[in-house]
Amino acid sequence: MSKAGSQTQRNLLQQRAELAAFGLRAAEGADLDRLLHDAAEQAANCLDVHYVKVLQYLPDDRRLLVRAGVGWSEGVVGQATIGAELDSPAGYALQTGQPVIANDLDREERFRLPELLRAHGVKSAVNVIIKSKQHIFGVLEADSRAPRAFTEDDIKFLQGYANILSLAIDQTRLVDQTSEFAAEKDMLLRELEHRVQNNNQQLISLINLQLGGVTNIEARDNLQKVAQRITALTSVSQQLRDSGKPHLIDIGQYLLGLIGSLFKFQADAAAEVKLEAEVAQIEIATERAQALGLIVNEFLTNSFKYAFRGRSGTLAVALTHADGEATLVLSDNGPGLPEAVAAGLGMKLIDVLCRQIDAETSWQSRPGTRLTLRFPIKTA
Repeated sequence: MSKAGSQTQRNLLQQRAELAAFGLRAAEGADLDRLLHDAAEQAANCLDVHYVKVLQYLPDDRRLLVRAGVGWSEGVVGQATIGAELDSPAGYALQTGQPVIANDLDREERFRLPELLRAHGVKSAVNVIIKSKQHIFGVLEADSRAPRAFTEDDIKFLQGYANILSLAIDQTRLVDQTSEFAAEKDMLLRELEHRVQNNNQQLISLINLQLGGVTNIEARDNLQKVAQRITALTSVSQQLRDSGKPHLIDIGQYLLGLIGSLFKFQADAAAEVKLEAEVAQIEIATERAQALGLIVNEFLTNSFKYAFRGRSGTLAVALTHADGEATLVLSDNGPGLPEAVAAGLGMKLIDVLCRQIDAETSWQSRPGTRLTLRFPIKTA
């Protein structure tokens, strides 16, 4: 092999190595603007040319913007444009989808020389299109101030960079679209939560109005229970907004907030009741948190109604976790639940909710009432 042939072989090997390294960076998700600049810089070095530019097609203007590049004078990159019609080398490549070699632009009859190239003394140019199956981004162009005989190998090398850039551009588009979709979905969820919150508040207000005109004790109790259940569900929405996590909630903090709301709701009955609470921080799925909130609501409501009845007493709440399992213990030091209550709707609701979250339950009564729940910690 001749000396010139050996040099050409070394150049090809270097180009392939540079292209492979660039492809790896693109696959790792590097910043697009950085990739565009690096593609221009590496192509200029490997092809030994003065200028390389990445041209982005602006369909509304029917022009090509110099999105990235190396060697150009100040004010070109990010600002200068050239026509995208067939009468320029880059425009021809864009319109036909074919690579263009113009080794002698001074004598070129197919195109007119764009002013940008003329001002920089460009004599030879090679252009390849940056295009994926879905989108045309623009053109990758290498320019030389000295007359240059660009070859098919140069086209293949430059097209390799263009192909990698097209994949990176599509990947960036997909990420942007996903982000926009997520933002839109988040906005809709917040709007939905806001409407649900307002509806719940209206329901509670209506129930409180009804309570003012209800004298039947059983009817009043039932209305109060409905209001408390709505409060339990509303507390989840409030905590989700504060946490910024749409699907997870700290069940310990949620239960403390819920219990505080129930104590306010039961202001008269709670005046002489002491609360002992020790809860761990555990994140679980929101649906499971809602079920636990309703369970706590039912237990505490029954305690206020049957365990104390104006007497002083203690309510205790303990939440712990170990080995992927949580334990919630609810207890009061009252006389215990009456048998009629133990078979009532509230207890049946607790039983159904416990099955929903795969909880093992254990009841102890007389003296006092104690409910122990053991359930797996699940975030989905």
